Amino acid sequence: MTKASPFYQRAPSPGLRALLAPGGFLAPLVDLKDRKVAGLYLDVHLRANDEVHVYCGLTRLMNVRRNKNGTVRVSAHRTFSRQTFAKELLRKWNMSESEALKKALDTYLRGVKVHPRHTAGEGEVQSMWALVTETWIPFDREAVLGGQGKEHERVEAARTELEDLATSQSKSSGPRDQWSPPPAKGSEVDQLAIDSEGRLVL
Repeated sequence: MTKASPFYQRAPSPGLRALLAPGGFLAPLVDLKDRKVAGLYLDVHLRANDEVHVYCGLTRLMNVRRNKNGTVRVSAHRTFSRQTFAKELLRKWNMSESEALKKALDTYLRGVKVHPRHTAGEGEVQSMWALVTETWIPFDREAVLGGQGKEHERVEAARTELEDLATSQSKSSGPRDQWSPPPAKGSEVDQLAIDSEGRLVL
């Protein structure tokens, strides 16, 4: 049997989970879900290789990476790294600097400027989706689902089933009730969520 190697590999390591736990060095990142920038609530996501990304609408305000040597690196695209409020936050951090990190993070988020093209339209929708708690809870955005071996076969079978369902529903319903087909192979899913019964919602 071929060992499956899924593309979706965003679970945090035990070390990153400890940093994100209450009282942990990166716990302030978890609290950012209640913070607004440019009028939108921030959206915090786990990524591969022990990274945490913080979004404001369609743009990523910062990347936070846990390094193997025990330090944390905070970085951002030059759009934000060149702004005055960024220099204190965007650097390598040691675990002894928790209070300084909180202060630098607050300063950055109070001062950072985000262009309206990132916060209007789809950006506003993405931010609103992140606030949903019923009947499902979103946990990721713009994810590519796929894999290899048996896992790849299961993903493709599910995609085919969804395509068939979307086609049959579209033929039997009015234009306002048509189903959208699933994303093409290799493309991104706008939102991933989980419902109260543990089912995946796309």
